[in-house]
Amino acid sequence: MLQLYNKKNVSISLVNQKSKISVNFSNITMKMKNCQFRLLYYYLNGKSKEINEDTKYVELLLVKDNLKVKLSLRNFFYLYNGVETVMGKRFKHNTLSKKN
Repeated sequence: MLQLYNKKNVSISLVNQKSKISVNFSNITMKMKNCQFRLLYYYLNGKSKEINEDTKYVELLLVKDNLKVKLSLRNFFYLYNGVETVMGKRFKHNTLSKKN
């Protein structure tokens, strides 16, 4: 297992010789293919655009068993930053040019 990101309550690793990416946060472990990881990034990116000055929590809907996860704003940003960092390093995705 190759560690890609490990800060605060978020850990992102490569599993099975780079075939899957493992994301761990808030006692949740998700093992995803590369395309699923990219979809997670776009989902979190969309959620981040919904945040305003009144936002205290961000609710995520995870597909498996329709699991709803309510994250504090701080933990959401730890997760989003980790996924964004891996997108930049692993997939050479320029996340900075996408922000307004």
